[in-house]
Amino acid sequence: MRAPVLLCALALLLAACSQKPLEQLRGQVRDWPGGAGSVSVLDEQNRTLTSTAIDPVGRFTLPLPGGDQMKPLLRPDGLQASFNLPGVGCTGRLLPSSPAARFFTLGALSAAPASGPALQLLSQNPGSRQGDPVRLDRRTLIYASESSRVQGELTCPLPAGPLTVSYSLNLKTGWNYAVTHRADYASGQKQRVVESVGKEGFEGWTVAPGNTALEP
Repeated sequence: MRAPVLLCALALLLAACSQKPLEQLRGQVRDWPGGAGSVSVLDEQNRTLTSTAIDPVGRFTLPLPGGDQMKPLLRPDGLQASFNLPGVGCTGRLLPSSPAARFFTLGALSAAPASGPALQLLSQNPGSRQGDPVRLDRRTLIYASESSRVQGELTCPLPAGPLTVSYSLNLKTGWNYAVTHRADYASGQKQRVVESVGKEGFEGWTVAPGNTALEP
């Protein structure tokens, strides 16, 4: 019996080692309006971290910032920062399996067309646009300083109603794929569920209308 067990363990080890780190995004912007231009990763102060060309039909291959660039941007509350809640008194807790882990969440890319203002790009799937709640799945990228599982829930008071954010993440060191399942109720209540996912869907991007990317 030992030989099959050892073979299974070896197969799992080889599979884990064969997983390449996430170092770039290859995608296309649907209905890209801007002609040739550039697409960038920005930090929270809108400083460019990495940038690449975007062709006239919206295709790009964007290198992601490496560890040296990300290190000064990582924060213990980097997972919450993507919901733009400065000064809001949230209750609840997030429980990383590694208490020393620090994070950065990238919810949108910045695109500069050949002419006109900069645009925000999102990777998302529209869900139920009618009825209650209105649902939407929005993809994000999360950088982790070290491997960590993150569980927990936060509830934050907003003027229109409470926002509840639940986390179920299994993060490796470096960049990770994630998705936020968004549900907006007619009452003003908002629910967000953030979980780890595979790379499927991240090749498709759309231009965000207005300040959509800034909404909690």
